[in-house]
This record gives sequence, structure tokens and C-alpha cells, in this order.
Amino acid sequence: MSVVRLCQILDFGLPSIISILLYPSTGTGAVNVTNGDLKRLEPGEFLNDTLIELGLKLWLHDLRVHRPEFADQVHVFSSFFYTQLNQKKYV
Repeated sequence: MSVVRLCQILDFGLPSIISILLYPSTGTGAVNVTNGDLKRLEPGEFLNDTLIELGLKLWLHDLRVHRPEFADQVHVFSSFFYTQLNQKKYV
């Protein structure tokens, strides 16, 4: 099934804050993908921070499986990390 078709199926006219996916499902640092985020996967749309973070976390998971020696050298920060850091006046 294509991503576009999945977006069409999941669009029930609901607000764009309905959670579709939580990854990883346990632990800290989960990414919450909503139906509004899924609409960003349609042709002509731009990715948002949530989708980019999800992609990076999935890539890191794959790296841990196939090249664990490199995965230990990588950390994926949320795109909101710097904003939070800057607001706390640590920068």
C-alpha cells in the first residue's frame, strides 16, 4: 500500500492531532506521528520536524542492527533540542 493511499484511508475528517504512531513504543524520546504529519507525505508537501526525526530514529535503529559499532557513536537529537536549550539560557 502506498503512503498516499494510507493517508487517504486515515483521513476521516478528524483534527490533525489524532495520534497514528508512537515510535519507539516504549522508553524515552518517542516520536508521536499524527494524521496531520501523514498528510505531509503526499506529493507536493514538505516534510516536517516530526517526520524527519522519525526517519532519523528508524535509520539509527537499522544502524544498530547492521553496524552496531557505528551506532554507538551516533545520537539523534530532537529538532526541538536547541530551542529548549536556548530558552534555558545554557547557550
